[in-house]
Amino acid sequence: MGETNPSGLRFSPTVCLDCEFNPLSLKLVELLEKKFCKPLVISADFQEWNRAIFEKSLKETLILKRNDVYLENTNINYLIYLEPSKKKENRNSSMDEGIAGSIRIATKNSCKAIFIFNYFQQENDYKKIISVKNRVLEKKDLYAGIIFIGDTLYVNDYSFRLEEKIFSNFLTLDLQNNTAYMPNRENFYLLKLNDLASNLVRDLFSLKAYGKSIAILAPPIRRKYIEQIILEKGLHILQAEGSELVVEFDEKVNLSKVVESEIKEFSNFLSENLSIKELSHDLQRKDRLNVNRLSTLGDSDEKKSYFKKRWGSTNIKKNFRALGYKTGIGLLIALFLIPFTLLITNHLIFSFGKLFLFRLDPSLTKLFFQASKSTSLITQKYSRHTSKIPLAGYIFLQMGESAKLLEKASTIGIKSLKVADDLIYLMHLFSRQEKIDRDRLSMTYTDLDDLSNQMGFFEAELNSNLPSIRLTSKIVLGNIDIEKIRENINNAKNLAEILPQFLGEVKPVTYLILFQDNSLLRSTGGVINKVSLITFSGGEIIDSQTYDSDDLNEKLLGEVEPPQPLKKYVNDSTWFFKDINWDPDFPTSASKAEWFLDKSIDKSVDGVFAINLDFLRDIFEKKNKFLKSSKLKDGKNIRTQASDQEVIDEFFTEVDRLKHNEGTKYLDLLIQGMENKDVQIFLNDNRSSRILNEISWDGSFNYNDCQNNCYSDLVSINEFGIEGAKSQEIKRKASLTVSLEEKLIKRKMIYFLENPTENIYKGYLRMFAPGDAGFGVINVNQKNIKEEIKPNLQGLRGFKEAGVLFEVLPGDTTVLNFSWESGSDYTFDNEGFYDLTWIKQSGIRPFAISIKLEKNKEIVLEATPRFSLTAEDYLGYNTDLSRDYFSRIFWSKN
Repeated sequence: MGETNPSGLRFSPTVCLDCEFNPLSLKLVELLEKKFCKPLVISADFQEWNRAIFEKSLKETLILKRNDVYLENTNINYLIYLEPSKKKENRNSSMDEGIAGSIRIATKNSCKAIFIFNYFQQENDYKKIISVKNRVLEKKDLYAGIIFIGDTLYVNDYSFRLEEKIFSNFLTLDLQNNTAYMPNRENFYLLKLNDLASNLVRDLFSLKAYGKSIAILAPPIRRKYIEQIILEKGLHILQAEGSELVVEFDEKVNLSKVVESEIKEFSNFLSENLSIKELSHDLQRKDRLNVNRLSTLGDSDEKKSYFKKRWGSTNIKKNFRALGYKTGIGLLIALFLIPFTLLITNHLIFSFGKLFLFRLDPSLTKLFFQASKSTSLITQKYSRHTSKIPLAGYIFLQMGESAKLLEKASTIGIKSLKVADDLIYLMHLFSRQEKIDRDRLSMTYTDLDDLSNQMGFFEAELNSNLPSIRLTSKIVLGNIDIEKIRENINNAKNLAEILPQFLGEVKPVTYLILFQDNSLLRSTGGVINKVSLITFSGGEIIDSQTYDSDDLNEKLLGEVEPPQPLKKYVNDSTWFFKDINWDPDFPTSASKAEWFLDKSIDKSVDGVFAINLDFLRDIFEKKNKFLKSSKLKDGKNIRTQASDQEVIDEFFTEVDRLKHNEGTKYLDLLIQGMENKDVQIFLNDNRSSRILNEISWDGSFNYNDCQNNCYSDLVSINEFGIEGAKSQEIKRKASLTVSLEEKLIKRKMIYFLENPTENIYKGYLRMFAPGDAGFGVINVNQKNIKEEIKPNLQGLRGFKEAGVLFEVLPGDTTVLNFSWESGSDYTFDNEGFYDLTWIKQSGIRPFAISIKLEKNKEIVLEATPRFSLTAEDYLGYNTDLSRDYFSRIFWSKN
């Protein structure tokens, strides 16, 4: 999992980079952090990396040695190998070790990897690179690509060695002897650092870079131009030893188009970085020329005056002078009013676009954003000139920055409309059981990646301290959560990556769909009365079958021993399929469902889906509902009268009718369903399963253990309905109190169940905690009757559960009081933290929770999200439990 935020957990992919320190590897790390990645850099250049990390404030980057044990215990999602420079000591051994280590890491983690080499290779390296290329691309258990890059040139500000200040893979510079060593070839391909790094990161997360070799080049520059520029800078040119060969590739990418501009930039680059003394001298000479030129112009203007000294009467002169004053004042007023008017107009147009985003026809909404973008560009151009005005220039500068922010926001709005339109199109194909458009899916993936990058840059702009930016961000964003939107974009991008395999592009795949009736709760949602088997091939549904749970029970030979609480409290002598989801960890329950299916009807599947029927019904009853009706064709009410099968059929029928603005709301509801665990997915493919786990859509029941001076805690309340009122009719509330003591943690949980119906509500409740927890007796209060009950303690996959049978009478409230404590090795003498994960049960509607943290006088506590100080001198936090909750509380000595 990634860093936390008030809205919950966020996936941060781990990217391993095997590279030396240079400006390209540093730029890659910077871009990866902006994309919420965690870079792990394998490098021997600790001094340079540490200096750069400090100055660039790279908070997520770790620098490791090749044999660091951390690499063995970390799940790596992506890998980049970067060829070392020709000047590196022990280059051959370092290169062999790095390639072998990168292949081993990528294979072990089943992660995507790209290997980056130079397009031109010296003769002694050529065979080795070709061998590596063939090995990487032909290795079946390695999902990798090869990228060859053209000529690179940039300043290495962090190098402690003078000869490496200017880093290049084609030009060796000896600054002390004013000598440049160049390879013996006619053409050079100069790549810009920012463009190259951005393209490499984009390829890392896209689909197109894998399974083949790509060359990233620029239009060629002839050798004579390079030589001429170097000679002009006072350097001698010597031919480098050895000849170079060109590697073969499958696909070429050109990053630049204008050769003349590249030559000019190369010349400017050398001027700025080769000789500071020479550059300073040139600037002084230019300044003198400019001063002399201005002086000459002033004399000339005075001699060529358009007005004679004697012209007309004094009154006429006064009139013209007055007219000139008025004109000047008018021009000054216009000078100030024009940018204000443009900016206000820009805000209004953008506000209309944001207001109607996904509400109107997309072409109409797009016009608003395009108009806002055009107005922003005009405002920026105007402000660039007026910002140079003395005193008032700062005001125009702020206007220009506001316009720049609006331009980026408008661009994101236009791109969002396109991505949404593509997703809805793909969704329609799925609902009609038509073949998925692979080209459009690939294009959607690229657009999502581009949109994620734009959102990252936009988010960075919002952190500006300019007052105009802060004001504009309030107008532009309102209550929009940028981090949440970007998280959803990254999730969609990851899902698009596995979608072809999921839809059977490679081979037919079959999935088991569990329709969970959460009016009668089970650990992963609700009782399973109906299941479907759906088979995909080439993006189309080629087969579907539906079974009742009772049919599967009848076809199972023999009996299955049920969990002990089911046997004791529910009087089940065998384990029926409807209750197969006993384990709160959905992947575990899904595996048991697969086993049951195999033994009963001899069917194997590639994955399992669970969908709560209450979620499908809720879609028809949303307050701002967008579907056609809450009734079926025969007049039946969706919630109260329709059967499960009728709800399912109507759901997919309505999907096919959706228009653009309706479809975006539908997509949003589906995402909410995933986050709230109303929809859970388990896939047998390891890579797909890992992606689903990282975005928390697989219903996993686990938490991250911590190391050193800390404690990771977990709590979860899980109900198993037995009889009586529907679970949706019961009102719930929970209050957790945590007391941190030296090497001891005490918890108390009060759980309220209110039954406003005329039926009894009876069930079995399990309280989950870490395996080291010791539970006390459970105090049950009902109708002013207090009772102490010894909990039924069970172990489950490293957790401990305390179970109790309960009932809530009609019109009454039952209160359950749990208490437990755990020992630990942490100490308050050193700084540390306490992690709390509260896992929500699928199928239960959101309910109010409160968390109280008892303060210890010896320590100071700081929580994320922020807790407030209560009247009882506790730190408190209140929220609705609609999805899994996570909090980290730091302590330090008082």
